[in-house]
Amino acid sequence: MSVPIKTGPSPVRGLLRLLIGQPLWAIPFALFFGTLFGASLQGYIQAYKMSLVFSLSIGLAIWTTAHFIAPRLGQDADSDTGGWIVGAWYGGMAVLGSYVAAVTIHFTFEPGFLGSWRSLAISTMFTLIFAGLFTAASFARLFYRKAVDRARAVEQARAELAQAELRALRAQINPHFLFNTLNSIAALISINPAAAEETTTQLADAFRYTLRASDQEFARFGDELEFLRTVLAIERTRFGERLKIVEDIEPGIESLLVPSLLFQPIVENAVRHGVAAKIEGGTLRIAARRE
Repeated sequence: MSVPIKTGPSPVRGLLRLLIGQPLWAIPFALFFGTLFGASLQGYIQAYKMSLVFSLSIGLAIWTTAHFIAPRLGQDADSDTGGWIVGAWYGGMAVLGSYVAAVTIHFTFEPGFLGSWRSLAISTMFTLIFAGLFTAASFARLFYRKAVDRARAVEQARAELAQAELRALRAQINPHFLFNTLNSIAALISINPAAAEETTTQLADAFRYTLRASDQEFARFGDELEFLRTVLAIERTRFGERLKIVEDIEPGIESLLVPSLLFQPIVENAVRHGVAAKIEGGTLRIAARRE
């Protein structure tokens, strides 16, 4: 799966962040070049002025690339060709911004900045260091955002898969439970109409809750517990005294949220494989506590 380039924040927000951040970026460069060329107060001030011009100029070039050029290239940064094209634009614009900064410095507060071979060498040093570091930082931010987007997509896919598996499990459980209950109701109609009517009402309540909870990721534990009690009351219509139920529920946890319909398959399997398989029946114990 390919992920197209995303520009991230809006251009205005990116510009504001650039104007605030670039003066801070210029400080370590000013310390480096000020120390390199004399380590005097005047040298540090002059180096900071130059570093600030370079920082702002290259920052504006990269900002222009990120918000106005890269989105219009129509390239996928994940592909080899697209990555090289986008990278070339970032690098080229950074170099262009650095030379604009050098020309600006030459015609403003440092007239001899481009006037000799030594000045050209210094300008080239500024260009390579600033352009390389700012381009690397921009690409690091870009690919970090892409990695975060991929991670979110993977998590979303996993969540959707889990939901699909849960729906499939519910689809397997509900028909089995429904058919057994309908058989029990049919058997009760002639011998105990009141019990048949009560079981029908309980079945309607159980499926009404199932339909409502199927659209929700979480439900109150108290609601889930009442649903289980309804299901087990229906099951006792089938098994009678063969099914004994014991509850051990810690007080005060009814309001906690749990995944909806999480416990129904567990209870269904316990009844089906633990109680129904034995002639004498068995005891189903439901325990819950905060841990």
